[in-house]
Order: sequence, then C-alpha cells, then structure tokens
Amino acid sequence: QASPAGPYNQWPAGQGFDHFYGFLAADADNWNPILIRDTAPIAKPEDPDYHLNDDLADRAIAMIGERDAASPAAPFFMYWATGTAHAPHHAPQAWIDRYKGKFDMGWDEMRIRTWRKQIAMGMIPADTKLTPRPEQLPAWDSLTPNQKKFHARQMEVAAAQLAYQDEQFGRIRNELERMGEADNTL
Repeated sequence: QASPAGPYNQWPAGQGFDHFYGFLAADADNWNPILIRDTAPIAKPEDPDYHLNDDLADRAIAMIGERDAASPAAPFFMYWATGTAHAPHHAPQAWIDRYKGKFDMGWDEMRIRTWRKQIAMGMIPADTKLTPRPEQLPAWDSLTPNQKKFHARQMEVAAAQLAYQDEQFGRIRNELERMGEADNTL
C-alpha cells in the first residue's frame, strides 16, 4: 500500500492528515531518504550535510508557521515521526563522538546502571526488580574483544542518533514556545 502508484487511501494524506512530509516505510536512510510530500515523491535536498531529522524538524517548523499565519486560533495536530529508533542508525559524526567509550562496559552493566538510576530518580518504584537478561542476548563477558568493540560502537551510534533526534524535537518545541503554543499542545 506504499507504492507510488497508490492506492493513496492508506497513506497519511488518505488517513485524515491535511499534509504529509516524510517517508512511508518504518525505516529510512537518514542521509538519502525516499521522501514524499502529500502523495508525490520529491527529491532529497542537495546539501552535503543533509540529515533527515534536520529536514523533518525544518518542515515541521515551517508547517506550524504556515498554519499559524493562515488560522492562528485554529487547533492543530502534528505527528512528528523520525524513524530514529529503527535501523539504519545514522547520526552526524560529532554526535557519535560524544558517546565514544560510554558503552564499553557492555549491556549487562549498562542495564544495572540504568535500573539503579531509574530507581534513584523515582522513575520506577524502589522495590522494582531488575528483569533477567533476555535468553537470546549473550552475556557481555562471553563475547570476544572484537564482538564487544562492534556492539559498543553500535550502542554509541544508536545513542547519538536518539540524542540528535531529541535536539531536533527541541527546535520544534522552542518554536511552539516562541509562538505561545507550548502549553496548548501535547
């Protein structure tokens, strides 16, 4: 149902959205995505520093501004979905560098640290038990040095992409605050 030939009734524009800008699959290449505006394929901007999350935030801010200019009192709904949690994980190198070495202790130790921090912050009840590591996930200590290096790098890139996405969402949030709409939205 995501074919360029349609039918378009299952696309966002056919599901009640006035406008759509983004990608139709669950995942997207963040450097060279297949982009759609409403129901038409469009070319990726020819910017060597292009990143999909920047583009999606820029377009969201522009759409909010257009809506505000056309009918400032009208309520609106915007669904901003980046695909960041799906592979492939792509982040600017400077963001990946921020996480260098942060996961070298491995996923077993990271799980324990995260669980303890969540309890300390009051995010989960103090008596919450740490769940067992999934059976299909090997113990970190059972991995070879090369496997550890590979998986630590994967975690660095995934964390960088999530943090980068959060910064782009912050730009949208800042625009809503500038417009006085931050407390009038979810």
